[in-house]
Amino acid sequence: MTTKKTLTVEVELDVADDFDFKNGKICHFQGDSIVSASAQAFRAMTELCGRASRDKGWHEGRPTDPAMLGHWQGNKLMLMVSELVEAHDELRNGKAANETYYPTATGSDLLHGDGPFKPEGVPSELADTVIRIFDFCFTENIDLGAIIEEKLAYNKTREQMHGGKKF
Repeated sequence: MTTKKTLTVEVELDVADDFDFKNGKICHFQGDSIVSASAQAFRAMTELCGRASRDKGWHEGRPTDPAMLGHWQGNKLMLMVSELVEAHDELRNGKAANETYYPTATGSDLLHGDGPFKPEGVPSELADTVIRIFDFCFTENIDLGAIIEEKLAYNKTREQMHGGKKF
């Protein structure tokens, strides 16, 4: 039996009062530029994940020497990959792609709301991946929402199954 719990996170977005509908998406004005609501939400998640990681000490020891910084950044990227490997292992172990389970919790614990319990499964590992990505964007000052929108706009100009690849 899989028991699902819902966690609600409230994030205050730093948005202007003036919203506009432009090119099929909701945008707001930030300074002299127009920023979509989705890009603003990505910025908020980057801030949320980056601060949480920083507060748990994961930013300590970040080098300033460019050669060492490259190694540190590379390790952070590989930790993202390791989360995807863990998601793959969940599938290999017979778990459904959308299954979240709590191996340390007993039925009584879940029934009485005792916890928190560590969620496991593909969704949890994907969340870990995304958290690591947002944290990396936080430390490296990457506006992920803006670059995603830029890539999506560019990809619209590409041919179907571009590059001649099968998948």
